[in-house]
Amino acid sequence: MTAHVPDRKGSRAFLVGVPHVADGGFEPLDYVHRNLRDLASALAETELPDGTRGILPEDAITVLTSPSQGKWLRELKRVAEDTTDLLFVYFAGHGYRDPFDNQLYLMTKDADLDVNLVGTAVAWSHVLKTLDRMHFRHAVFILDCCNSGVAIDGRAVGQSGHYTLASSLPTRTQPSEGVDAGDGDPRSRFTDAVIRAMEETGRDSRALTMQGLYDRLYRATKDWPVNFGDGWGPKGGSSGVGPDIVISRFVPHLAPPGRLPPELPTPPPWPPAPATEPHGGDEPGRPRLLRWLGEGRRAAVAGALALLLTVGTGVYLAWPGSGPGHGAAGCLPPLELRLMAGPETRAAVGHAVAAYLRSPANRVPLGPDDGARGDCRRTNITVYEAGTGETVDAFGATGAWAGKRGDAETGAPAPAVSGGPCPSASPAPQSAGADEAEGNAEAALCADPLQDVGPQPDLVVSGSSTELARIQRQIARNHGPARVVPLGPAGYSPLVLAVPAALEKKLTEAGVHRTGSSWDDLLDAMAEVAPGMPLLRPDPDTSGTALQHTVGLYEARDGRLTGGADRDAEGVERRLRQRTAPASDADGLLCDLDDPGPGEPRLGKAAALVSEKAVADFNLGSRPGSACDNSRPADEQSRLVAYYPAGVPALDLPVAEVRWKGARDADRRTAAVRNFRTWLTGTGSGRFLRGLVRGTRADGRPAPPRGDAWKDPEISGVLADVPVVTGTADGRTADTVVEEYTQTREPGQVLFLVDVSWSMAEGDKLAMADAALRGSLQRLGPRDSYGIRTYPGSARHPDRARTEVPRGTPGDSRAKALAWLASSPRKRLVTKGAAVHEVLERALRDTRGDRRPLIVLITDGDDRPLGDSGGAAAQALGREQGRDGSTGVLVLSVRLDGCTAGIRRFENPASAGCYAGRPEKAAEALAEQVANQVQGGASDDGP
Repeated sequence: MTAHVPDRKGSRAFLVGVPHVADGGFEPLDYVHRNLRDLASALAETELPDGTRGILPEDAITVLTSPSQGKWLRELKRVAEDTTDLLFVYFAGHGYRDPFDNQLYLMTKDADLDVNLVGTAVAWSHVLKTLDRMHFRHAVFILDCCNSGVAIDGRAVGQSGHYTLASSLPTRTQPSEGVDAGDGDPRSRFTDAVIRAMEETGRDSRALTMQGLYDRLYRATKDWPVNFGDGWGPKGGSSGVGPDIVISRFVPHLAPPGRLPPELPTPPPWPPAPATEPHGGDEPGRPRLLRWLGEGRRAAVAGALALLLTVGTGVYLAWPGSGPGHGAAGCLPPLELRLMAGPETRAAVGHAVAAYLRSPANRVPLGPDDGARGDCRRTNITVYEAGTGETVDAFGATGAWAGKRGDAETGAPAPAVSGGPCPSASPAPQSAGADEAEGNAEAALCADPLQDVGPQPDLVVSGSSTELARIQRQIARNHGPARVVPLGPAGYSPLVLAVPAALEKKLTEAGVHRTGSSWDDLLDAMAEVAPGMPLLRPDPDTSGTALQHTVGLYEARDGRLTGGADRDAEGVERRLRQRTAPASDADGLLCDLDDPGPGEPRLGKAAALVSEKAVADFNLGSRPGSACDNSRPADEQSRLVAYYPAGVPALDLPVAEVRWKGARDADRRTAAVRNFRTWLTGTGSGRFLRGLVRGTRADGRPAPPRGDAWKDPEISGVLADVPVVTGTADGRTADTVVEEYTQTREPGQVLFLVDVSWSMAEGDKLAMADAALRGSLQRLGPRDSYGIRTYPGSARHPDRARTEVPRGTPGDSRAKALAWLASSPRKRLVTKGAAVHEVLERALRDTRGDRRPLIVLITDGDDRPLGDSGGAAAQALGREQGRDGSTGVLVLSVRLDGCTAGIRRFENPASAGCYAGRPEKAAEALAEQVANQVQGGASDDGP
């Protein structure tokens, strides 16, 4: 494409630097002033002996140092309103990734991390909101700070395109030391590389585009210290003409006639990133965070979705550390730990981690050979989440997680069990036959923990010891390089039946009490006083609370934990009447009751199987770290009260260390994990429990409750004086419960409609579509059925679909799907647009009358041929959607701007659902919703 040279009169630059944050323990950044000065100079038009370099007049560049939040956003708005062509935004300073909502905050000098982060720091989402509906054509954003990769997932900005360039992964920190740039003051390493590339314009080429800058930065990383390789380097994304925006140009002076300056060669493509030392059991030469991105993820992060290049160091996950080696600060980079939590524990764990990282406990030496100064931080902890089923599958494939295949001791291939390691696979050669292509594609559906879950964890905080028992059983069944060491519970939250407060008097009259009544008694009473009221719970495959509840329902129906002697899964599920929950976790379930979608249950009309913590959190209203955004304590009409079924084991929130065979720093990691766990159950317990979870005694038993949840039971809806059952199911019993639950679900019939129009070649759309299809296929069981259609069927027939896998194919019969996934993605594409209305309308007609049908539409929108308005087709689709019993449609939008109004027209109003955003998260959310609507369960011989 043609490079876009900004209009000098209509373009503006907005450069912000914050060298010092007053509170929170952030390191001062000595290089910020030099960064701002030199970048402004590189952007400005400068006369050189043989020509002019630069793109903007000096008066078009605004530089702010240490502004307040208000001034920052006001000045940004003013500059943007003056811009008609290119808006160039740059930030140098500290970046903080909120562990609760994955939001990126750019820290101001007076940012208040503990009390008022939203009101003092600049949220990246607020930057985008400020620029919304502005009339400039192009935008470039450059962020050189910790966690800056979060910004590349922002929406499109600018009428014709944008480019975002970030200096690190969303979970990666940066050193606070700069590099020598001459003339005394340092520049940050990343911005130094940016400025050098701009200053070389005219020698290597006449113009530097954002894509060219990205390529040069990747080349530059090969000379950076090896410990920078894990997550360092440019992370970029774009929309429209973003990659072709010129940020530096050289205009030579007119040469004498006949002596035109020669064209200079274009720089060669950047070479592969340098190898780094493996961590623990990681694959040699590939840092685990980079392997976590996977081929699809690395392509997505490296090539599409961006808006900013942030300069500066940030916080180690949340907090800054010092540069490599013994520099000015005298501290080594903190030890990086990864902590895996469930959806219902992540927020509490994230809050606790943020407090721990800046606490004195994080300065305790990690053994006699620690060697660091006493005031240096020892650990940085990255928190990420995974559902219970994903976690169990991942720990059944620890060899694949660590970059190994097969048995860790003997090298023998691993057994092909559900969740087991993927077989080794390499891309099929062009001449490969169908069998070889299918064999290579088999790896696409095996458990791949790095892609499906995240990086190798050093710690796990589960909802219950039941979850942990399933993990340990899976590890025992599948040989691998990981071992899980339980360290004991961190807190207790009994399981409850949450019912509308208005039912309490009627339930008492029916003979049941808030404590001491069995599940059988509670279910009988609910059937008597509220016939037809749905009893909601999340899926045990994604929710630790739901798993523990299901154990209680099956194992302790009569109030005694009998170990399955009287188990009747089918009978229990029949009595519950409705199991499909509007959320994948218990906290989200209550939030959705407060703000239901079309046809979903609402407060006062449903009961829910959740935890004591979830009920108190909901009733007390919005507070820092609360799960729901209900801004008031619940009133009498919406308030819930907790009933504690007898004999049901409580959530005990166990902490466990994960040890990886061959880790070169195993002793330091164990010490770091133990330090954190000691703090979490001691001086830091209040940060974790949040006044909603019961603490632990020294012996691990439940402590008396303290905190907001038990101050006023009339408001919180929970009781202090209740028996806390500490028994738990072993791994075998837990697996049996999950299997029996799965068998009680009806099989589903799924039809996938996959967009293969030419526009799908843009950015990471194909990778996102493949990830979604792969994840959804993994959720199907042998009794489910599916089919795959691609559209447009051909260039001549954009309104038709092509059958890749026929409808009715058993869920565990995946040969054709595997072969299609193994084919070259670009060879699948049709060189025309897609008429989605007709394709979807035909699918709705074909699935009418099926038992438990579901359509999954993967699309980037209707881009039918010019001259075809599609009006009649849209009307026909609307009529089909309006029929009674019309099939539900789940939509995955692979567009950068997400679920637009045009995309949402494809949703079935009776069962709407559209997913978009960060590729791996959107694909995962879609797959989880598919799992809620099929039976699931892997075949005996694995996927």
